[in-house]
Amino acid sequence: MRKISEEIIKNFFRKRSPKYNKFGIWVKDLSVLDMTLEFMEINETMKLIDVGAGTGFVLKYVLNTFPNIQECVALDITLEMLDKINDLRIMKCLHDAHNIPFPSNHFDVAVCRQSLHYMNNLNKVMQEIRRILTPKGALVIGQITPYNEKDEKYWKKIIKTRNPIRKHLLLLDDLISLLKANSFKIVRVSQIKVKESLEIWLKRYKISDNQINEVRKLIYTAPSIYKRIHNFRKANEDIVFKNCWSFIRAIKK
Repeated sequence: MRKISEEIIKNFFRKRSPKYNKFGIWVKDLSVLDMTLEFMEINETMKLIDVGAGTGFVLKYVLNTFPNIQECVALDITLEMLDKINDLRIMKCLHDAHNIPFPSNHFDVAVCRQSLHYMNNLNKVMQEIRRILTPKGALVIGQITPYNEKDEKYWKKIIKTRNPIRKHLLLLDDLISLLKANSFKIVRVSQIKVKESLEIWLKRYKISDNQINEVRKLIYTAPSIYKRIHNFRKANEDIVFKNCWSFIRAIKK
């Protein structure tokens, strides 16, 4: 784990917040949202919390399908991200995930979508999520990961170059081990491919020209097996490829 301060993470998302939904194509990707919703197994009597909610897009999507959910909480450390949530049915909670300010056995479902890699102590986060879940409660994780060991090493190299403030470079096996170590039972696992544009992917973060050039170089000179696994395609002056999204549904033991 890399030692990156919480303030650096907050500043990173403060800068991203104005255009987060515009350039975060995955944020609004229907295949990702539909899979997240499917894994949550929601009904309207439930209480939900999104841990690392950002602009609250998951909860907004949930409410489009289940408008009368009993309780929806968006928890995030960055005020500017939470300020983008304008649905009064969503309770905004400015807090970190290591000490969640809700009582034990409170929520039916917790979701962490593409947020765990910024959190400091993942065991502590899992313990807190487990504490706030009801005895039959479920945790749903949606995370961009490598597909397998064949693309793992090069994937990590690209991600480290593009986003050096990530604290963790998580694999599907890492997530499963983390959950098991914290008394969760894995009940469902799935992976899907999600299309991404290199140029939009690079615009998503405010990174230096040197970083942009280095990532482009890594993409264009990627090993053939990496290009094949990620379905590289030339599209005018762009490269499109497919990221792997890993989904896990786990319940308390």
